[in-house]
Amino acid sequence: MIGFIELSLIFVFLFFYAGLVYTLSVLGAGVWDIRRRRGVSRSQTGRERSLFFSLLVAARNEEKVLGRLLESFSRLNYPADRFEVVVVDDGSEDGTADICRGFAERFGNMRFLQRRVSGGKAKALNYGLKFCRGEIVGIFDADNVVAKDALTNVEKYFEDANVSAVQGSIRSINSDENMLTQVVAYEDLVWGNAFLRGKEALGLFVYLRGCVEFIRLKVLEKLGGFDEGTLTEDIEISARLTKLGHKVRYAHDVWGWQESPARLQPHLKQRTRWFRGYMETAFKYSRLLSSVNRQTVDAEITLFMPLVALASMISYWIASWAVLSSTPFGVILGAFSLFSMVCTSTLIVLCGLALVYVSRHRRFRSLLWLPFVFVYWSLESFLVLYASLLIIFRRPCRWVKTERSGAVTSSEFALELSSHLD
Repeated sequence: MIGFIELSLIFVFLFFYAGLVYTLSVLGAGVWDIRRRRGVSRSQTGRERSLFFSLLVAARNEEKVLGRLLESFSRLNYPADRFEVVVVDDGSEDGTADICRGFAERFGNMRFLQRRVSGGKAKALNYGLKFCRGEIVGIFDADNVVAKDALTNVEKYFEDANVSAVQGSIRSINSDENMLTQVVAYEDLVWGNAFLRGKEALGLFVYLRGCVEFIRLKVLEKLGGFDEGTLTEDIEISARLTKLGHKVRYAHDVWGWQESPARLQPHLKQRTRWFRGYMETAFKYSRLLSSVNRQTVDAEITLFMPLVALASMISYWIASWAVLSSTPFGVILGAFSLFSMVCTSTLIVLCGLALVYVSRHRRFRSLLWLPFVFVYWSLESFLVLYASLLIIFRRPCRWVKTERSGAVTSSEFALELSSHLD
């Protein structure tokens, strides 16, 4: 007979296996799509441009990075009379306002708004939406830099009237700053590129990532803007869009860069907020499955993916205990334990291989980072556990701004800069 504890552990293993199969399937589809589209030109400069864009930025104490974003807007390969820039200064106490005033004087298509008291990103975005005139609203973080053909390329996705939102591709602008930024950059390449491309290729739930994202203004107005009570306004509005049947696309040819946290403490705070926001949104929109289709089912799976990471960590602990200790395990639990250890190790190696394909240039030396990826995965799993405890004990939600330094160290960014921003 299998006891209750052993049965519970087997359930954890099965939950992990299901998540593993799902993850590998989506990643495989993403890598296949990347290989299929390699060498395809992204240029759309010969197309007639008609859509009017509002590029919306919420900024608080961003004097170190905001200028380079506004400068990249000024170099967009899109008629200046067909887009506007709306910057909301959300209670900044540094030189952010001075930078905005300087750019507003130089460029006639920029509007500068100020809020005396900071209320968080969602409130700042909703305030800015009241002043947006474009058909499409592009959301950017202050630390972003956008490629000059971003609007030209994203416009074609909205030619389909059923498309309500588009998520662009994001890469790290400071990936070579230190070991942490390098690992985070690799993670973004795999999960932010290959994973979302796999979802796009399979027709699954494509979620928005909070920046380099584009949404129809009419849709935002119908939804009532962004939820100001959530920690992750991007994933929350993604769930709402899916619930109401809106179509969201992933645009691999719409480029933007962002700064990765270079210190451990800001990174831990950021990821804890993300994981908690994901799981709270999952519980909030659990009724998505009342309308069962490919997108709603995948949305619930995606929102609960942090729990798969937690199950993976627990499975690995049990497997290590089973292999290294003399504690007797039943035949079934012992088999599950050993298989889990093999699966976890295999997944990490496959992520490394996916990274090789996602990179601009295929570098098999990227596989040397696998030991650090394992340590990073363990840390992320602990953060999921911590975020889960915050939810269970109903700790207050507080949106925390991620620190920026303005560092630019990525060699990939330098290559893209020369081909897209000249």
